[in-house]
Amino acid sequence: MIWRTLPMWSGSTVFVIGGGPSVAGADGCLPYPLRLRLFNSNVIGINNAGFLDPGVDILFFGDRKWYEWNKDRVNLHNALIVTSHGSFEHFKRIKYLRRKTGSGFNSRPPSLMWNRSSGGSGIALAVALGAKRVVLIGYDMKLYKTKNFHKEHREKNPMTNPFPRFIKPFYKMKEEADQLGIEIVNTTPNSAIVGFPFVPLTEAIEKWTSQI
Repeated sequence: MIWRTLPMWSGSTVFVIGGGPSVAGADGCLPYPLRLRLFNSNVIGINNAGFLDPGVDILFFGDRKWYEWNKDRVNLHNALIVTSHGSFEHFKRIKYLRRKTGSGFNSRPPSLMWNRSSGGSGIALAVALGAKRVVLIGYDMKLYKTKNFHKEHREKNPMTNPFPRFIKPFYKMKEEADQLGIEIVNTTPNSAIVGFPFVPLTEAIEKWTSQI
């Protein structure tokens, strides 16, 4: 169904978890009290990151094939399920935002800037929901032995490196975030994305989540 985003997270910090290999290390090493605080906050999980914890608020995906691989898990998930893929416009279970090509955040409901990747779209979604601070987790944006923190994709690593293409919109997002007074920080060690300040994940959780 077509969804009109509302500023339900106005003025807040939103954690956006991507699919990079660093997610496995971060999740495995995170002390339980901090993990609890993280998933008790505002969290968007991109693709399989949406399955990391029942506390994920929004699962965002951009590819039809990903949904076909995971639809049983998606349909059982309690999170809001959001996509910008046009084939889901009439699905009652899935919130659909019209995909707008281009970079940055300059789109109006019910549209969402694509930013050339699901990870880029997830940041735009956080901003559309009112975030004043976006904390990135698992935004490696580079090829390792594997492209993702999990082994559930049914395709092999691409023959060509897609990440330079994925990274290009981040320059525009940085520019617009500065203009809007939105802070974007990256907790991903050795991320290929430049321009956003790095903050260790444990420090980000301690600074920007509530004690439980």
